[in-house]
Amino acid sequence: MGLLQIALSNYAADGVTINPIDWVGIEQLKEAQKRYIFGNPNELATSRLWALDVMPTLPHPKGV
Repeated sequence: MGLLQIALSNYAADGVTINPIDWVGIEQLKEAQKRYIFGNPNELATSRLWALDVMPTLPHPKGV
């Protein structure tokens, strides 16, 4: 919803901030065949969500 509000205000987001605990939960999501949804944790990859860089940051409360 926040990204939509930014777009409707005629701005473009260049990144996403998220609580580190929430980000680890997202990274560990698996589908029915037990494969990671966001890629193999053994591969080096840039943290991205919705085509934007992710910056885990403590000021965000968990689960918001």
